[in-house]
Amino acid sequence: MVAIVGALILGVFGLSGEHKVRISEATLQKHVDAQLPKTFMGMTVEKATLKLEGKTVVVATTVSGSKMGQLFSLDATGVGVPSYDLQSHTFFVA
Repeated sequence: MVAIVGALILGVFGLSGEHKVRISEATLQKHVDAQLPKTFMGMTVEKATLKLEGKTVVVATTVSGSKMGQLFSLDATGVGVPSYDLQSHTFFVA
């Protein structure tokens, strides 16, 4: 019983607070590239490039598709701050 309580205390205190994770730009880009091209809702993300700049991430994408009978192609760039969701073990950029 003491071991279980000890493990729970270590787990709670071990997961609380701020934790730093270091992931290189090349590693992030490799994970993104492995998922492309990705098609959803009639659009295809053909290319996505990530660039780390301090505490922000710059994402440049190339998207193409067809909406309302019209073909389109779009290049877009956005800047966001990465965050991590503990429940899904996933990083997000918002």
